[in-house]
Amino acid sequence: MFYIANASYVSSTAFMKLALLFQFLRVFKNDSIDSKTSDTAGRTFLRRTCQVLIVIVAAWGATFSFLAWVPCLPVSTYWDGVTNQDPNHRGTCYGFGISTDRTAFIAHTAINMGLDICVLAIPVPLYLGNTVSSSARTSAPGTLVIRSSLRTRAGVIVLLLLGALVNVFAAWRLALLIGSGGSVLETYVDSTFYAPDTVLLSSLEVNLASICASVPIFWPVLRQQVFRILVTREVEIVRDERPGDDASDDEDDVAKLKQRQADNDGHDHYDDAFIRDQVDPLRPGTSAGVETRVRSETGVQKTRRWRLRMW
Repeated sequence: MFYIANASYVSSTAFMKLALLFQFLRVFKNDSIDSKTSDTAGRTFLRRTCQVLIVIVAAWGATFSFLAWVPCLPVSTYWDGVTNQDPNHRGTCYGFGISTDRTAFIAHTAINMGLDICVLAIPVPLYLGNTVSSSARTSAPGTLVIRSSLRTRAGVIVLLLLGALVNVFAAWRLALLIGSGGSVLETYVDSTFYAPDTVLLSSLEVNLASICASVPIFWPVLRQQVFRILVTREVEIVRDERPGDDASDDEDDVAKLKQRQADNDGHDHYDDAFIRDQVDPLRPGTSAGVETRVRSETGVQKTRRWRLRMW
């Protein structure tokens, strides 16, 4: 199990960086950068930086992935616990396969942390870019100008914080590897007992890096579907009765009607304007009726209002 876990971790760290670097190539190539106002030299420099890092990460990942997936010849020598010092076995181990040396683990973790910092620094111009095209026209020469809204900047800041947290986990793991006194043989015999902190930090680092690499691609789809998952719809219906020009509460209206009925003889109270409005609501000049307002809100997006009048 330790063989599969260690080899998968080594390969995953390389693939995560390559995924982000290829995304950055698209960012500095498409219409998110204003080709008319942005500095061409700065734009080209970032693209060249991404391309150089892609070559470095690919070479680094291929080398350490080979050392992790083929730590011994034959490979079965690794999990059989036989080292290259055993004269009774012809297997040869190197790199991650040497059970008495942690050099390969420390070297991979240190280089991994350094490459993480380089990849994390590339999208900083997305945060520092101007939001208004007019300010882009007045920017100093040699300055890379990128169109980015406040929401885009906030998203980039969140990704930068997640990337910084990945580096914290990598640094923590490196410190544990340097300060550990046990042998690698004990670790891959029972890694959950001899090195639980290292295993946990490795899992957190890879999973968080996977989120950082996936959010820029899947966020537009998630943002469209999130309001279908969460209950964010609110409907408010308000019903107002307007008996006439002198609007008042229902209790006051009932009291007025009773008083009018007591003061008038016979059926004279039917000549009251309020009664006529209720009997014939289509009568010219009437102001009685029912007004209903319906308001619907969906999340923090558009607010729609309907105003209905029933006469």
